[in-house]
Amino acid sequence: MPTFNLFWSNLMSGFIEDYFASRIAESLEDKSVERIERLLSSPELIEFDSRSAVLVGSTPKYNVAVFKTHVAEDRLTFSGVMRELVQSFTPVEGNAMGITPNTFAAWSEMYAESFTAINELHYRQASEEGVSKPWMFIGYAAGGAVAQIAAASFKPARLITFGAPDAGNAVLEEAVFQGCTGSRWEFMSDFNTRIPLRLRRSTEGNTRYIDSNGVLETEPKLSLRSPKDWFERSPITAYSDWMDGAIHGR
Repeated sequence: MPTFNLFWSNLMSGFIEDYFASRIAESLEDKSVERIERLLSSPELIEFDSRSAVLVGSTPKYNVAVFKTHVAEDRLTFSGVMRELVQSFTPVEGNAMGITPNTFAAWSEMYAESFTAINELHYRQASEEGVSKPWMFIGYAAGGAVAQIAAASFKPARLITFGAPDAGNAVLEEAVFQGCTGSRWEFMSDFNTRIPLRLRRSTEGNTRYIDSNGVLETEPKLSLRSPKDWFERSPITAYSDWMDGAIHGR
């Protein structure tokens, strides 16, 4: 019984932190300035011509960077899925981590300003407050793929993603796992989380799968999954609503 209680305590603690991350990601999706200011201290919002955005701020425990990349549609078509798969296996020159083309383009656009904002916050805190907070990187959908690259670049860090595809190959996977802790949340019906397709998923072991009945797997096994609808992307609100119910027993 004590072992189970410790497991449940750790799990609920992770839920609360991940729930907070989902609310930050949701506020960035909605561009809700008031909500952002309630959740983060000294938030800086960086927006790009592609409608991608980066949000940098802090909490008492973490410095936080949240990534949003533009996605044209919430619901994929069959041709859209095929296009994503083709791009997943298209090599990018000078890209040892095998980062997929769309993610590579998004990160290239965001990198310089994100790097500046992250380091300015870090150095300002160190010089003015004498603190060095760990970083938390958050991303929803395609923004979660960019968050993986950021976490690998600025580790050690905490990485929390929602409905995100894998950003790259085993080289990136190793870089993330060596210096990051965190959670990857997926609804089983979300095809976006299965790109690129490969036998070994880079996230087994820290993935939280939620099935169509709302049942959670905290340590999913590598197995064939047959969701009812592979073309439905779960909105970020689905994750925060699910965790809110889990935390408050609803």
